[in-house]
Amino acid sequence: MAHIRERELLFGEGSLLEVFGPLIVTICGNNTLYADKTLQSSAALALCKLMCISSEFCEQNLLLLFTMLEKSTEPTIRSNIIIALGDMAVCFNNLIDANIAYLYKRLSDSDATVKKNTLMVLTHLILN
Repeated sequence: MAHIRERELLFGEGSLLEVFGPLIVTICGNNTLYADKTLQSSAALALCKLMCISSEFCEQNLLLLFTMLEKSTEPTIRSNIIIALGDMAVCFNNLIDANIAYLYKRLSDSDATVKKNTLMVLTHLILN
């Protein structure tokens, strides 16, 4: 099951997610070309969910996710990424632990909702 999760769901021949992974990465990486807020928000959330499936996919796209977290002007996108980073920290703690500063940095975000979500995620991670 672990092999299927890690290698087949996102990278397997004929897998439905194999088609959507690169599409989502393209949309997230080109926010000026795909400027619609709803599309960007949905794509960011979909990217986060795909990153929770496979450590390889997560590692490949972690820099993109942190760039989105730092540069996005939408609090909803930043909040969703923070929550997803909490999930990724549980699944792939070695990848997230090396970049935990990005998570802590959101405690000083300009938006109160992002700050609250960051505090909740960090509290959850510490308590568990």
